[in-house]
Amino acid sequence: MGLPQMLAQWLVTDRVAQLAEKIAVRSRMQVWQRVAHRLPAMQGAEAKGYVRSRAVMPITAETEKLLAEENMSSPKLRDALIPAAVEAMVRMLCDSRSRVIKTQPGKRRVA
Repeated sequence: MGLPQMLAQWLVTDRVAQLAEKIAVRSRMQVWQRVAHRLPAMQGAEAKGYVRSRAVMPITAETEKLLAEENMSSPKLRDALIPAAVEAMVRMLCDSRSRVIKTQPGKRRVA
């Protein structure tokens, strides 16, 4: 692989990350409404998996909207954007969850 191909691949990867972040931001409220009631009671990996599973539909719809707005119809790009946007969503919501849990007073448990 030559330098021009490496640069082109790097620019495409950067563009995918940028668009995925945009998709995640635009669909954040929809996903939050789907997970907010259960997320605080879940631990790390369980919460991430739950967000991942509940975020796919809104992110797929938002990806289609964004691709239509940007006049891009590449199936390859779509297939790269959806998982990247889901992971961006998981990071955003689980970080928010962590901040909320840290600010709430601790619960006492009976032995």
